[in-house]
Amino acid sequence: MANTIKIKRYAVDANIPTTGLNPGEFIMAIDTGNLYICWTATAKILLCQATQLGDYLLKAQNLNDLPDKAVARTNLDVYSKGEVDNLLSGLNWKADVLVVTTGNISLTGLQTIDGISVPAGARVGVVAQTNATQNGIYIAASGTWQRSNDANVASELVGATFGVAQGSTQSDTIWRVFTDSITIGTTNIDIQPFTGIKNMIAGLGISITGNTIDVALEELATGTAIAADDFVIIIDVSETGQARQRKITRSNFLSGVVSDTYQVKVNAGGAAGYLDDKIDVTAARGLKKTVSGDKVMLEIDINGMNTIAADIDASTDMVPVYDASGAVIGKVSVNNLIKNATIDGGSY
Repeated sequence: MANTIKIKRYAVDANIPTTGLNPGEFIMAIDTGNLYICWTATAKILLCQATQLGDYLLKAQNLNDLPDKAVARTNLDVYSKGEVDNLLSGLNWKADVLVVTTGNISLTGLQTIDGISVPAGARVGVVAQTNATQNGIYIAASGTWQRSNDANVASELVGATFGVAQGSTQSDTIWRVFTDSITIGTTNIDIQPFTGIKNMIAGLGISITGNTIDVALEELATGTAIAADDFVIIIDVSETGQARQRKITRSNFLSGVVSDTYQVKVNAGGAAGYLDDKIDVTAARGLKKTVSGDKVMLEIDINGMNTIAADIDASTDMVPVYDASGAVIGKVSVNNLIKNATIDGGSY
């Protein structure tokens, strides 16, 4: 019968002959389950393996094993599963770029970008042009730069996603084109770090530059008062995880601080020290320093003064006095101290 499919069966795959085959004839090996079709008298093609049609394309024939998948995809108009998955998720993966720009550049001549000296032929992610229509993936050259062949038309540029191989600040980052409809040379092309979010917006007290997120305390409002139950943020270096960063009320914060934290330091004598340690008194001059509870007190020490003088010079020796009318402390000579004083009705 002319339309009958002929299948020859062999108990052992190794016994299938290598010559004398009939083109178009099928051969099955019972031990392996392999099914072949004869191509010529000496060549056969493996159609399926172990009777699983899902193995129609063996690993050796799979698109992932081709040295140039992009060429194969163009010639065959086929995609690997991974590429289909990426296309469905809106990603259009490109080969890595050497560096990505951190500011506007001239698209001509060899230059240093993000700390890397870029050689001719290197792929460069241009993402920060003042004229955003120029953004894209370029090939560095000593003359005028050209867009890379895999990203020089709108269909290849939309959703283009690429990794960055080197750079002082942008190494190992991933970038994506977020502009959905592009006319090369006319449309502003938005290329941002690929984090699953098109743009991260810095909230109050936060600064975002590229992939760097910093605390921006200068943005926060200033104040001069804090209530006892307001919180202060501290880092507990003895803890790990969530317990490492804590919030504590002002009252608890102050009560837990060692008391000498509040002591005043001075640079007397050229060496910093706490004020109460730096204060020195001379007992011979009638002063003493005492500690009472949590206070350091300076007091007049009458008993500690020098031995009573045998005599005085009434015109030059001074006596401290308090001027109640002016609420000030002053000094007067002994003569002036008793001047105009009335004692027992007598006048001096």
